[in-house]
Amino acid sequence: MGASTRHYKALMKKNCINWMRTPCGSCCEIICPLILMLILFFARTQISTVETNALEMYSLRKPFYPIAKPEIGDTFAVSLAD
Repeated sequence: MGASTRHYKALMKKNCINWMRTPCGSCCEIICPLILMLILFFARTQISTVETNALEMYSLRKPFYPIAKPEIGDTFAVSLAD
């Protein structure tokens, strides 16, 4: 128990020394994730959600991927890329 505590304290001391040597990098480690989360939160509040029925998704006539070629009817023939 004493050895692991001693190793933990030494590691925390080393990390503290590294953070003090690079204050700009230390601030960026804290500020950049906060700014990213604020941007994502703002974007999420601006986008409205749309409820759709799962069966409606299956009956779409437009393919989700560009190489699908719609056939006559409700089926799709998928060709592999060359």
